[in-house]
Amino acid sequence: MKTLTRYIGREVLAAILLIFQCARDAVRVFRLDSRAGRCRRGGYTISAALLFVALQLPSRMYELFPVATLIGTLFGSHNWYRAPNTR
Repeated sequence: MKTLTRYIGREVLAAILLIFQCARDAVRVFRLDSRAGRCRRGGYTISAALLFVALQLPSRMYELFPVATLIGTLFGSHNWYRAPNTR
């Protein structure tokens, strides 16, 4: 039972981290895209936009983690259930 628990935990944790990384990267790209349209106006540069996105990233990660945990848990459990050697 200990091995099975460790296997399920590893699958779920890997799925959570994968979903979290994808969601974080998507938010980063979309935020940078929304800020890039404002560049060249009033002295606002791409480096200022990058800094703005980088400084807001921790709060965005804090908001994304519960959603990524839910989706990652479902995804990891589903992958474990569909594996041929678990039945």
